[in-house]
Amino acid sequence: MSLYPVSNLAQDAGVRVHVVRDYLLLGLLRPSAHSAGGHSLFDAQTLQRLCFVREAFEAGVSLEQLTQLCRAFEAPRDGKVVARLAELRHLIKSDNRHWLT
Repeated sequence: MSLYPVSNLAQDAGVRVHVVRDYLLLGLLRPSAHSAGGHSLFDAQTLQRLCFVREAFEAGVSLEQLTQLCRAFEAPRDGKVVARLAELRHLIKSDNRHWLT
């Protein structure tokens, strides 16, 4: 597993470092590990989540909704959660904003 620092994560996702740090503070992202010096390190799965969160935010999903969604990612999944995640992914990919009303 390849791990990299916050600057590389931000660069690969096309966002600024402060965006990643804000998302860390909100609990939308979590480091995969820490370096010997205590710096946060991230993996490819965190990059995928970051890209998903950015797409959702840009499609109009609120930060509160995203926080709830990220908590759902980490919780045991039942059928309702899996279905809702699939629906959100579809809506975000299609940029179909009518669901926000």
